[in-house]
Amino acid sequence: MSSTVAPTRMNLFLLRKRLKLAQRGSSLLQEKLDALLMNFYKYSREYKEHREKTIEQLSKAYDEYKSGLAVKGEYTVDLLSDLSLPEMNVEFEEQNIMGVKLPKLLIKDTDMKPNPPLSDSDILLEEAMKSLRETTPMLIKLAELEGIVLRLYTAIISTRKRVNALKEIVIPQVSHSVRLIELNLSERAREDFFRLKRIKTKLSKKKK
Repeated sequence: MSSTVAPTRMNLFLLRKRLKLAQRGSSLLQEKLDALLMNFYKYSREYKEHREKTIEQLSKAYDEYKSGLAVKGEYTVDLLSDLSLPEMNVEFEEQNIMGVKLPKLLIKDTDMKPNPPLSDSDILLEEAMKSLRETTPMLIKLAELEGIVLRLYTAIISTRKRVNALKEIVIPQVSHSVRLIELNLSERAREDFFRLKRIKTKLSKKKK
């Protein structure tokens, strides 16, 4: 009976220890994978819902922009857009979920520009500018959610590979080596037992 390592009690002790560590690591990684999957589904739903709302808002803003364009002309509409859209300072931070750093975009120091005077505008353009102002934070949030989903997906693929490697390769191999050494030591113990028994029998015969 052969093994990749010498069939000694010390190696058996070390392999059993390694097996426990591998099983514990597999359990912890599986818990991490489950948590990552839960968050992935959560943020995927949030991303899908927010994307639909953002597209709806963009469509509304575009329709109002086209209406204002038809009334005022391209030059006037573009000029009023530049004057009324806010300037936003976006800061990047990270949040940690199960060891995965997820992006967080924060809108800081929003500089709201004054609305153009009514003499240069009308209701359609006012509505268009309002829709555009509401769309900008939604686009920033959409980018944040997309980044979160992509990072979680990457982490899930990596963690799943590690879990599979432990469950399908490391643990079976170490378990096999443990069984081989246990069998080898057991056979050796039986051989030693019968050898001692034969020696005792011989000694007993000599005494008689």
